[in-house]
Amino acid sequence: MSTDIPTSKGLDGFSFDGRQSSWGTNSGSPVAGTTIQVGSSFVLVSPSALTVMTAMPTFSAPTTQGQFFRLLNQGTAYLVLQDQLILSGSALRLPTPSVALRPLETADFLAFNNQWLMLSHGKRL
Repeated sequence: MSTDIPTSKGLDGFSFDGRQSSWGTNSGSPVAGTTIQVGSSFVLVSPSALTVMTAMPTFSAPTTQGQFFRLLNQGTAYLVLQDQLILSGSALRLPTPSVALRPLETADFLAFNNQWLMLSHGKRL
């Protein structure tokens, strides 16, 4: 009989130095015109001032159809995402022309036809 106890990753699995950990990818403080890299199913951003994303695409391209990731704004300021109808080339399909994520708010995305569809947003941790 095995006595191994399975462990789960929690907040201690975060990597705050910009490298991907087994639990999430920390993109640090986003720059408006720079694409945010999606390296895992949990992506952290830390804006210290209002940031309106103007990168085309806003997030790195999906690797597979149906890929999912959750974005967490762990910063102290808003992160504004823009739908591709407003920012051509953003590759984002949002429920409104733009979405502002408050600090500690999350958004869920699903890859479909090389675009990121926002499934939900507004959940606060």
